[in-house]
Amino acid sequence: MAVNGVTPANCEPHAKSVGSREKSVRPGTSPQPALTGAICEYISSRGDSDDRYVRGMTNVVHHIELWTSDIESATPSFDWLLKSIGWTARHDPAWPAGRTWQHPSGVYIVLEQSPDVTGIHERTRAGLNHVALRAGDREQLDVLRKKCGGHGWTELFSDRYPHAGGPQHTALFIENHEGFELELVAD
Repeated sequence: MAVNGVTPANCEPHAKSVGSREKSVRPGTSPQPALTGAICEYISSRGDSDDRYVRGMTNVVHHIELWTSDIESATPSFDWLLKSIGWTARHDPAWPAGRTWQHPSGVYIVLEQSPDVTGIHERTRAGLNHVALRAGDREQLDVLRKKCGGHGWTELFSDRYPHAGGPQHTALFIENHEGFELELVAD
């Protein structure tokens, strides 16, 4: 069974790698990467040939865009936090209403003050509740927890830290002054 042209045969160790883990291809087609781990298990377990869900990529999120009612007051808290967990600011000086941070994986977060914003953000209404980001290990979570209050974040569920998400889930839940909740997950 193929998922977007990727079959279990593309999965290691069965794939015949050429160069940088690319399988040889027919003329006029694109190379398919050799795949490993969970993606191969997923492809092998699928019972249909619908290829809309798996594209053989390691990073399925392109970007996340959050709207704010005040870019100047929201920026410092996001800037401190995202830089603290390895994201890089990529702000465009020609776009004063927006800020962008990029993760080494290529995913980026946009914070924008749009003229189309109506009302305040309310995470408990239908729509996006929170964004969960990887934040290193438990030691790094403890450091972020100690410092977040001085950078515009308030800890949520502090009585259940670090397992507010369950006994097998280590995370820090924080919220900024506009009500944006971030879950920082330790690996």
